[in-house]
Amino acid sequence: MAVRTNYVYNPSYEASATTAWNFSGSRTATPAATRVSGGYVGTYAMELTYTAGAGDDGTKDLLLYPTMTDAVAAVGEQWTVSVYAKLGAGTNSGITGVLRLYQYDAASAGTGNQDSANFISGLTSEWQRLSQVFTLTGATTVKLRASHYYTSLANGDGIDILFDGWMLEKVATAGTYFDGSTTDTGSVTYDWTGTADNSPSTATDIASFTGLTVKHYVG
Repeated sequence: MAVRTNYVYNPSYEASATTAWNFSGSRTATPAATRVSGGYVGTYAMELTYTAGAGDDGTKDLLLYPTMTDAVAAVGEQWTVSVYAKLGAGTNSGITGVLRLYQYDAASAGTGNQDSANFISGLTSEWQRLSQVFTLTGATTVKLRASHYYTSLANGDGIDILFDGWMLEKVATAGTYFDGSTTDTGSVTYDWTGTADNSPSTATDIASFTGLTVKHYVG
């Protein structure tokens, strides 16, 4: 019975835009993550907005990241980060944006990170899927975190991007999106591993059991 796991907490923002997601970075102004209607997955998406302030001198950065996974990972494995994204109606200028994968050891100490190419220039007002395959390197790694990260923030720069349908999966290519609220089919069941919209999720392929007959003999 094959099982896929999406390790991103709150991947589609159906209950909240900020549950399990956090801001970091040296940016000087205040960013916002807002749940908005019109999502690619389900009803809602998250809209990230930021207007760089006077203290942003071209070297500042902004990171938005979810809860660290409890995935069991190992150096040499391939993991794929993917998300649907599109431009909002506001300003997007003067910035570089990447998908970032953080690696941690069993004590939650960082063991390195890797970045995708800049995705900002390829975005439009239509949903598209961004994805990046990462090969785990460096010191022993057992935990991971998929994030989006913005650099080169300078006064007047802006970010207005919508995101939906995050995935972090132990695969070499992005698979079909799912989370624990995806509708079950005749061959696959979908579940949250913990709290709905605040935990990883699984897709369990039960097709191999279709047509199986179990007989119990007594005596």
